[in-house]
Amino acid sequence: MKSFIKEFAFIFLSATMFAFSHPPNPLGWMVFIAFVPLFFVLERTKKSWFWYGLLFFLFYYLLSVRWIASNTGTTKELAFLSYLITTLFLTLRSSILFLLGQFLKKLIDERYALFFLLLLWPVWEWVCSLGETGFPWTIVALSILPLEIYNGYLSVTGIWGASALALWINYFLLRFFQSFQPNWLFAALALLILPVLIPVFNNPSETISIRVGVVQQNIDPAGKWADDPVVSLNRVYELSKSVLLKNPDFFVWPETAVPFHLMARHHHRERVQKFIDSLQVSVITGAQHFIRVNDEIRLYNAVFCIRPSNLGGVDSQFYAKRKLVPGGERMPFQAFLPFMSKIKLGQAEFSEGPTELPLKVPTKKGTIAVGTPVCYESIFPDISIMFAKHQVQLLANVTNDGWYDGTIEKTQHAELFKARALEIGVPLVRSANTGISGWINAKGKWESLMVEQKPSADVYEIPVPKRPHRSIGSYPWLPLFSILIVLSLVIWITKTKNINKQ
Repeated sequence: MKSFIKEFAFIFLSATMFAFSHPPNPLGWMVFIAFVPLFFVLERTKKSWFWYGLLFFLFYYLLSVRWIASNTGTTKELAFLSYLITTLFLTLRSSILFLLGQFLKKLIDERYALFFLLLLWPVWEWVCSLGETGFPWTIVALSILPLEIYNGYLSVTGIWGASALALWINYFLLRFFQSFQPNWLFAALALLILPVLIPVFNNPSETISIRVGVVQQNIDPAGKWADDPVVSLNRVYELSKSVLLKNPDFFVWPETAVPFHLMARHHHRERVQKFIDSLQVSVITGAQHFIRVNDEIRLYNAVFCIRPSNLGGVDSQFYAKRKLVPGGERMPFQAFLPFMSKIKLGQAEFSEGPTELPLKVPTKKGTIAVGTPVCYESIFPDISIMFAKHQVQLLANVTNDGWYDGTIEKTQHAELFKARALEIGVPLVRSANTGISGWINAKGKWESLMVEQKPSADVYEIPVPKRPHRSIGSYPWLPLFSILIVLSLVIWITKTKNINKQ
């Protein structure tokens, strides 16, 4: 019983340190020691690792995704229920990693089991970022992203390399505390310090300077849909006009800043077009959109570029959100389980966007390609990489985190977006309804931030690359390389064991 209580306490300590190493807490350094108690328990136990993983991740997710229960876009009961369901789902999925570790522990020498678990951890994070239920939010790298001294390392390895770095430092510290041999401590310090020396490998050789107006609307996200859309639009109009003398090339408005079906509501669209004609400046804005396909109506969470009439007006090209929030914007797995479409929990039931093309936005220095990840799409490396394939020169994230005002969600969402600059080598702008809004340079550093929960607008002079190029960190080479190492070592160790038996 005493042994169980000690193990329980160690696992709870690891989960708590890991959760509180995430922003906005200024404790990112804690991720470099957070897993030592967990690894200590795994090394000593004879029981199945799966149950320890289940316990660790349950504690961790209860702490780290608690912001989901604060969603003001639904009832308190449904918000709390979605928090519990998300916690249980993520716990079970993440615990599969420890099940794999237990399998390898039995297959090969148990002395190497923890080594293999650490190789597989970033691989499993990458796998869990894919598909309809992908969620690369609660990753080890989240704690490292605010530590900008590691930006060069991230530009080479991507977020999966940042996760691996923290895990291996924990591993070497565990070995040091077990043996007190200085070599292990030196290895941990080398891993901690040497990546700091790596420069950011995505500096474009040629850039052009554009002026981007960013608007932070600060409208109650629920009231925006309940009130007359003119009320919401007047706010964004006044904010845009307040910075017009700063000569923006174009504006970026938040997600669904235009609170109606832009292409269907003609009288409202004409009102928007008239305003943009008065500015003589194009606008990238979020708006809902739908398309009829045979007898089916497909609803989209979309982004449009609205130009002045003399430059073409509303572009028929649009980008629509491709990564939809499971249970919030669409019930997942409908292609395989049609009955999922019948479940109604108040979700919007959007369709996945039909195109991956960036928007073409006119500026005084020519047309540029702007990728527009919508809301939490900004946390997915594969969305920014999708845009990079089409030579985007700027990413503009339109979002509405107003449903989670006063929680840790807003800071974490913004920090995760930073990694996209390091992966594809372009600057980022962020227009969020209630914040966090501003822009990030191509080296992954915030250049300017607006005050949260305050109506704001500003114009930023941003250097965008003429010929953008992806960083090596945009490729998932580290997870794939780790898989290759694990398979090679398992085959070699198995063969060696068979030879020794003979």
